[in-house]
Amino acid sequence: MAPGAAGSARTAEADALLADGSESGAAFRTTVGSPVARVACASAALAAALAFGVTLFSLRHIGAVPPSWSSALSAKEERHCNSILGKDVMGQVIETHPGISFPTCQRLCFTSGRCGCYAWDQGRGRTCWLKGGACTQFYKWDESNDMVSGKCTGPVPAAAPPVPSPTQAPAEAPVSTTSSGPRVASTAGPDCIVPLTSANFDATSAGNGISFGETYLGEAGTMRINLGDSFAKYSGGLGGQDRWYEVTYAQTSGHVHTIFNAGVAASQSYTSHPELKNSGGEGGYYILVMPSGTMYVSTGLDSSYNTSNYVDGQWNTIAFEFTSTQVKGYVNGRLIGTITSSSSYANPDAWLCMQGHGYIYVKEFRAGSGSYADAATCITADELRDAPIPQGR
Repeated sequence: MAPGAAGSARTAEADALLADGSESGAAFRTTVGSPVARVACASAALAAALAFGVTLFSLRHIGAVPPSWSSALSAKEERHCNSILGKDVMGQVIETHPGISFPTCQRLCFTSGRCGCYAWDQGRGRTCWLKGGACTQFYKWDESNDMVSGKCTGPVPAAAPPVPSPTQAPAEAPVSTTSSGPRVASTAGPDCIVPLTSANFDATSAGNGISFGETYLGEAGTMRINLGDSFAKYSGGLGGQDRWYEVTYAQTSGHVHTIFNAGVAASQSYTSHPELKNSGGEGGYYILVMPSGTMYVSTGLDSSYNTSNYVDGQWNTIAFEFTSTQVKGYVNGRLIGTITSSSSYANPDAWLCMQGHGYIYVKEFRAGSGSYADAATCITADELRDAPIPQGR
């Protein structure tokens, strides 16, 4: 049957059902209605079509276009960076930046058109490597346990925003691009940076005191501990809980000894460097490093382990971790020994001493509750205030 004939037959069938007095006819009339109702429906449909046509005409008249899939598909791609804890990434090193934070490292890659991936190592002087190449292989090796690495994709924006407050990154590759970096530990928080000001560091009467706002190795705002037996005392507030202290410093060449003493009772007051060389109790524990890398340490720490890890003329770190049963010492993120003791657990203070004929420049001082592993997640208040980098969906 031809399409036109079929349509006529269905129309005739419908009219017959409308006139039918049976149950089928009644049901059909209830559903469709009378011929008058059909005319009303047709009129309403025509009015809707006319309204739609007017709308389209109006859109074209004012220059607007109806939405389409093509406009969604043409949305501009955003640049984003992911991150992995405990792995390095394969790539060709194009830039090296020692002594910077993880958020700064990620931001450098985010804003560089040459950088496809990055790696940052807390234990090797907080060093950042920007890399190019395929950047597709994440891998583990002897130094990668405290590393954070990641890949940045997408075009570099004209004005790239900085990195957000980090959150926990996935542990294994392939990586989800929804991560924004390592977490900020609840036990450390952003306030683990201790500003280098006279409000936080007290110069004792001995020696030649300390100076603030100095510039050394290209870093402005450092704290300088002057020659002779000069001291800087940090009065902490974390005694009696698991905690850590870390100083990032550089020392001038010559007969210079940098002494870092932590877990010191608030009642202590030092005027000569031998008074800092303690092994527990109210005097705390110490690590002394010379420009040659020679070390002197509290009993129970290893003075020879880290000699090759110290870098003269660069920023280095010394750190202590205290728990209720142990004290651990670190140089440039490397553990140099564990002492089983609780004798200094309640003592909140830390001291720095310049012994010799030179200067110590302190770039950063940090302290936080929890374990020293949390130090890798600690960022500055300035970085927390930065706008976030767009992340992958």
